[in-house]
Amino acid sequence: MARGARLDTSNAVHHVIARGIERRKIFDDADDRQDFLARLTPIAHDFGLRVYAWSVLPNHLHLLVRTGDIGLSRCMHRLLAGYAGHFNRRHQRCGYLFQNRFKSILVDQHAYLLELVRYIHLNPVRAGIVSLDALDEYPWTGHAALLGRREVPRWMDTKTVLEQFTPDLAAAAARYRTFVQAGMAGACDPPPDSGVAQFHGHWSLLPVVRRGREAWAFVERLVGTPAFADAVRHTLAPPTAFAPSRPAQTEAVLTATAAQFGLTREELVSGGHCLQIRLARNAALRDLVRRCGLSFAQ
Repeated sequence: MARGARLDTSNAVHHVIARGIERRKIFDDADDRQDFLARLTPIAHDFGLRVYAWSVLPNHLHLLVRTGDIGLSRCMHRLLAGYAGHFNRRHQRCGYLFQNRFKSILVDQHAYLLELVRYIHLNPVRAGIVSLDALDEYPWTGHAALLGRREVPRWMDTKTVLEQFTPDLAAAAARYRTFVQAGMAGACDPPPDSGVAQFHGHWSLLPVVRRGREAWAFVERLVGTPAFADAVRHTLAPPTAFAPSRPAQTEAVLTATAAQFGLTREELVSGGHCLQIRLARNAALRDLVRRCGLSFAQ
């Protein structure tokens, strides 16, 4: 099935995740990590990218970024393609380094910025790579830079994060550290997300993104309040062009699929077992999941 368009808007906050193909390593040693981080400097300058949080683990990476006037896809293509080429040459390998394309989730900065900063910076602790106490000096996340324990990369915006606690940056760093430790003491899961899906070329809001076998159906996710999700939807399609309600979507899918396979709607839903009906029914099920937000059970 063809991939849908990425939910990519300029001047927005995105949580970016990239994983190694077949869960293999994308960072073998410190030189790999340094090379990746160094590549962020010219990209941040050229594209107006600001990084609020980051974490590079052996087989995946997280970035929490705000884009400039240029969308996220161009920035990440330059970053990941350049790094993958250098990694392959350095380690004398060929082929894909990353698993599929990177994942990006549009984020409501006002509601979830700090939660995601904490979640991203605690990744190495949850993975058992570093202890919580050692995280304060750990070089492969942005946590130590926020605490003032390590040099702040030119592309990292620590001020925006710390000012969420207090304008006094020294006091803010201490509060930030307490905030991170509290996240590890309790459950620190990523914030819940909703989704948007395309239907006949327009965007439709899905209050819940399914996690089971239907997860493939949702191309784009976002993290934020219902008001934020609705505001995002308005930027993606004119209000008058929004998708119809779910019952109308369902009927439209059934009618269109039946016509595509030369059947009537009644034949499509009849439960018949001839090959044409089975193929049409499978196609309709895929569209009902992907376009209408239904589960397979529904």
